[in-house]
This record gives sequence, structure tokens and C-alpha cells, in this order.
Amino acid sequence: MTQITTDTFCGECGEPIYNEDSANRMPCPNCSSTKRTYHLTASVTVSVSVSADAQKISYPQSFLDTAKEWIKGDVEALHSMAVIICHVACELATDRALSIAFQPLGNDALEQMIRKRIKSNRMGTPETRKLYTSLTGDKIEEQGFWPDYQESIKRRDNVAHNGILVSKKEAEETHAATSELVRHLGQ
Repeated sequence: MTQITTDTFCGECGEPIYNEDSANRMPCPNCSSTKRTYHLTASVTVSVSVSADAQKISYPQSFLDTAKEWIKGDVEALHSMAVIICHVACELATDRALSIAFQPLGNDALEQMIRKRIKSNRMGTPETRKLYTSLTGDKIEEQGFWPDYQESIKRRDNVAHNGILVSKKEAEETHAATSELVRHLGQ
């Protein structure tokens, strides 16, 4: 179950804006600005069922599946949240891929020391990518999906740091690029 509440405020004076369609933005009744600030609160209830098979749960894939459901609807705020959750899936897949890549070294202390210095599970950061490539030999930035993934990182940063709302098409593009990264890392 997903619940979303959105509050829209004037980006200049902070005046609450009610019942506004983002396609037909009206000037603020207080200062006439068309800049907006959005405060988004989301809560997600996830239910997991376990069968007698005791199948292994792929958290990155579960996150991508959730994002895909959010993208299906027409709620702009959910499209933006889907972009964020797609990148969380990538961070989880990167973390797992790095853990697997460290296993042949058989040195947990070395892994902990190196990973503490890297401080990120984002494959888009040069340090993480260099570590991954040095451990696996996989030059991931040479993969066909890499330019789309890089563009998706910019989109994610705009959503996370600037409160930008993305279109359904942009969310679908992010889902496609991040799904490719997760698939590649899972090989």
C-alpha cells in the first residue's frame, strides 16, 4: 500500500498553492511568482510472502518492480519517487557485486578498509567504478547502457537534491537504464 501527500508552495514567498495543475501553473496569489517548491511525503508498505521453495529474494529486482508499478500510474510525484528507488536498486546491486568480487581475496579486513574509504555504492562515482573494474576487469562504462545510466544519474540528482518532478517517460527511461545496470551486475 502506498500513500502520498503533496504540498505545493510558492518558490519565492512560501505561500501555499492549492489545486494547481503543473501544466497550467498560475501566478502566486501573494507575490505573482510561478516558481514552486514541493514537499513530498511518501510511505510504502511492502509485504513479502515466502513459499515452501524458500526462493532467494533479489532486493534490487524487488525495488525495480516496485518502481515499475509506480511508473504505471499518472501521479508525477510517484514517477519521481520511482527514479529514486531505481537508483537505490543500483546501489544494492553494486554493493552485492563488490562483495562477490572481494570474495576470492579472502580478506574481510581488506574489504572493510577499502570500502570504508570509498564511502559510496553508486557505480556512477569514479572511485566505486575504479574499484569494481580493478576487482572484476569489467569496464562497465564501455557497456551500451552506460550513457543512459549517466543521464539517469543526473535525473536522480535533480529529483533528490532539487525536488524536480519527472515525467512518466523520464521515469521509464530511468527504469530501463537502471534495470540494465542491475542485470549486468548480477551476471
